[in-house]
Amino acid sequence: MTHARLGPPHVLIAADQADGQTWLASRRPFLAEMRPIDGRAAAYVCENFTCQQPVTDPAALRRML
Repeated sequence: MTHARLGPPHVLIAADQADGQTWLASRRPFLAEMRPIDGRAAAYVCENFTCQQPVTDPAALRRML
């Protein structure tokens, strides 16, 4: 598996439905809706205040980035 660096214009948030996500969602309500899909980790790619459909496949995420 290769690892890519996100770099300055990217932010990664671990939305695990725990206390940290609850705290963040109290400040940015859209974060409350980010959750796993069918029990699988999901990636939400957002740009310019718009999020694409979440993906659970690493290859699909790589294409989006």
